[in-house]
Amino acid sequence: MPKKSKGANNTRRMAPRSLPIEYADKKYDQLYGIVESVLGECHFNVLTINKDIKRCSLKGSMRKSRIRTGDTVLIEPFSETEYRIIFRYTPVQRKTLEKEGHINAELDVERALLPDMEDSDDDGFTFADDNQGANHQQDEELKRAADMKLLESMIDNI
Repeated sequence: MPKKSKGANNTRRMAPRSLPIEYADKKYDQLYGIVESVLGECHFNVLTINKDIKRCSLKGSMRKSRIRTGDTVLIEPFSETEYRIIFRYTPVQRKTLEKEGHINAELDVERALLPDMEDSDDDGFTFADDNQGANHQQDEELKRAADMKLLESMIDNI
């Protein structure tokens, strides 16, 4: 029997294939956008390049893919009030779209990733941990002082 060669699989590795890019078609009123928030049940709020926020659901075949906050997506109208996500762009594909001029590099990624400042804690409720920074530091100092007293009493007993 011939000797089995080692490492044959390493020579057969292929380079990663590039995925095709889908472009927005004006005929179908398709838009580029960034996922701003996940609503659950395959629904999302998407910030479009027109600075509008649209409520979107996932296309059936897209339900297998994972959509996260900050992803660049292609959407099209599904009904009068709802849109459908039909394509998710990888970071490399997003850079290609920016180079080709389809989307602006200034598309508000930071706004999509950060919560709105207008919705800050103005609901009228106050919790014990609202001043957590100052209270946490005082609690640490009290714990250290109690530990020191305990340690001193243990040394005195010896």
